[in-house]
Amino acid sequence: MKNILVVIDMQNGFVRDIDSAMLDRVRHLTTSNIFDAVIATRFVNEPDSSFVNILGWDKMMSGDELKLIDGLVYNVIFEKCTYSCVTDNFVDVCCRLNDCEMPTRLFLCGVDTDSCVLATAIDLFDHGIRPMLLPLLCFIR
Repeated sequence: MKNILVVIDMQNGFVRDIDSAMLDRVRHLTTSNIFDAVIATRFVNEPDSSFVNILGWDKMMSGDELKLIDGLVYNVIFEKCTYSCVTDNFVDVCCRLNDCEMPTRLFLCGVDTDSCVLATAIDLFDHGIRPMLLPLLCFIR
């Protein structure tokens, strides 16, 4: 089984207030060859989303704030429009990166620990995949 890292929403619009040394640790992790593959998720808000309609939050729709932070190295960018990235398509991507076998675990880091990282961990668990959180690399803005 391959070790796959999921870097959740490390985007300019989410990391403004995160210490640069912490961001450097995530960058280093993606370049260190510890993992066989790295999936970077990118959140894109949509005008008719629940974030806009229920929360009144209209950020992360376009421009520089959507870009992944400089220096990340990844095999796949997986776009999402909700808290979790775990969909059937995401699981298929993980299987392809794991030599066409369902992974039994995925390693997680990123932002926001209390929402996107947590939602992804719960959804992985519900799909029978063990979420392996890297707590020193999970950030709350």
